Amino acid sequence: MPLQRVARSNAQQVPANATRTKPRTDTGQRLAALLVDLAVRHGRDTADGIEIGIALSQDEISGMIGASRDSVIRALASMRSRGLVVTGRRSMTVRDLDALGAYATSERSVS
Repeated sequence: MPLQRVARSNAQQVPANATRTKPRTDTGQRLAALLVDLAVRHGRDTADGIEIGIALSQDEISGMIGASRDSVIRALASMRSRGLVVTGRRSMTVRDLDALGAYATSERSVS
């Protein structure tokens, strides 16, 4: 079977709206999901919230969620302004785990 014919027959098997039905998440949602996961798996309760017990740089976080460092910076700033997280040099505390989890699974972005 010629290559063009195989490509055409495979294309016919994929629904036309396949790319539109794929779940979409923005950087903020992916970051929120990561922080929830890290807080649950590696967090410890403090007076300020759940301190994530792993020191991560913004570059490391951006690599983990497949986003640019600038996007991570903007998403963190938005989360800080909403009182969801507190950040320091390579430290992070989740102040409201439930709200952060709700945002991670929401349809709309915080930013």
